[in-house]
Amino acid sequence: MAELELKAQIQEAEDAVKEAEEALEMAKAAGVDVEELEAELEEAKAALKKLQEAFAK
Repeated sequence: MAELELKAQIQEAEDAVKEAEEALEMAKAAGVDVEELEAELEEAKAALKKLQEAFAK
C-alpha cells in the first residue's frame, strides 16, 4: 500500500514539475522575470530526482 501511495506521489510531483516548466516558459515569453522561480524549480527537480533514485533501489 505504501509503495503504491509513494508511486502516486512521485507521479504527481513529476506532473507538477512539467506544469511549472510550462508556466515558467509562458511567463518568460510574456516578459516576466522568472529567475528566482527557475531556481526554486531546479531545487524541486533535484529533490524529485533523489526521491526517484531512492525509490528505484
